[in-house]
Order: sequence, then structure tokens, then C-alpha cells
Amino acid sequence: NSGEVMAVGLNAIRSICERSPHGMSAELLEDLAGYKSHRDKAVSMAAKALIGVFREVMPELLKKKERGRPTEAL
Repeated sequence: NSGEVMAVGLNAIRSICERSPHGMSAELLEDLAGYKSHRDKAVSMAAKALIGVFREVMPELLKKKERGRPTEAL
């Protein structure tokens, strides 16, 4: 698929998961987070935004290296 279609799909998944994050499994999130190194910038930014949502909502679904450093606010 083209990069634009992939970016729209990832952004749609992100907006759905903002409302209901329990619909995402760890395996699916790992597959979608793998697009962060895609050659198309729009796709990689959409994947990074999805990772950012799960950093705030359900960080236990992310791999340890994608969770980020814990801060004092957490």
C-alpha cells in the first residue's frame, strides 16, 4: 500500500485506541510499532504517535525499550 494509506490507517487505529485501549493486544501493537522505522516519514510519525498513546494509557503492552524512561510524574 502507499504510505499515505498506511499513515491514515495507523492514525485511525490511534484514535480508536485513545478511546478504548483494551481492544489492542500486545502482539498487534508490536507489529504496528514496527512501522516506526519505515522509510515514509508519515508512516513512521503515525507509528510513533501510536506508541506515544500507549506510553500514557497502557505502557505494559509496549516492549521495554519503547516504554521510555519513567519520570517523577509517573
